[in-house]
Amino acid sequence: MATILGTTRLIYPTFYDNYWHFAKYKVTFIFLSVSEISTLCLYERPKNADFRGLKIMVGGNVVNNDHLKKIEKVFYDTEIYLSYGMTEIPCGLTTFKPNTKLDRELKVKYPTSVGLSVAGMSYKVVDPETEEILGPNKKGELRIKTPFPLSGYYRVQPSPLWDSCGWLKSGDLVYYNEDLCFYVVDRIKNMFKYKDYHIVPSVLERALESHPSVRKAAVIGMPDEENGHLPLGVVILKSPREPVTGTILQSFVDDKVADYEKLRGGVKIIEKFPTTSTGKIRKWLLRDMIINAN
Repeated sequence: MATILGTTRLIYPTFYDNYWHFAKYKVTFIFLSVSEISTLCLYERPKNADFRGLKIMVGGNVVNNDHLKKIEKVFYDTEIYLSYGMTEIPCGLTTFKPNTKLDRELKVKYPTSVGLSVAGMSYKVVDPETEEILGPNKKGELRIKTPFPLSGYYRVQPSPLWDSCGWLKSGDLVYYNEDLCFYVVDRIKNMFKYKDYHIVPSVLERALESHPSVRKAAVIGMPDEENGHLPLGVVILKSPREPVTGTILQSFVDDKVADYEKLRGGVKIIEKFPTTSTGKIRKWLLRDMIINAN
């Protein structure tokens, strides 16, 4: 993209060793993962930093309204756009375009939306079990058709990647509203069942992260013979000196959610999450670590 547009790229040796290093330059556009921009917000913004004219595209995870407000408080002079894409499709799938009047108006109207569809792509939201096509404001799996689909993964049987009509399965739980603006809810594989209820971890994670002592949270389903899975919260505190326990956090969340969503597996406090290179929590590994520790 930089080659096509004739722009200059600023390349970091490693992001997590430099943080605000880019503030020394007149950067006009940055793409950051949710984890990266959240980390920046934990460190003091450089004095006299002027980010007017800077546009930041944020993707890779769910951002709720409270989280977005914290980001906007640090980047008060910056335009922030949420976006959604897949590595398997080498371009963004949804975004609000900064230079389009309608997009800018919808961005203000729906601040936590990841934007509108991209020209040349086809989209549908379906029930992941029945493949019934769903309408506005109904949560389901996003499936995509593109002029340049991937052919498969290395040494992996490709057939499960597509549905019966040849659409690529995103594996993401999404919905769109009446203005065709998309929202990403969670990864379908992160969902689990407590009895006959579907548990969406991001709902409980947002509840945990609303506690003033919690820096980051993850919710996983712990296997249970009687109930299928029990929701378990795992958190990192803002400081090891925070006067809070797992029991306190469990009660804090249970008072905010429906009965079937209560953290019946409890809450564990740890020092560090296992993550990918882009900062996403590796939940399957986290689950294995907790099961083995028990």
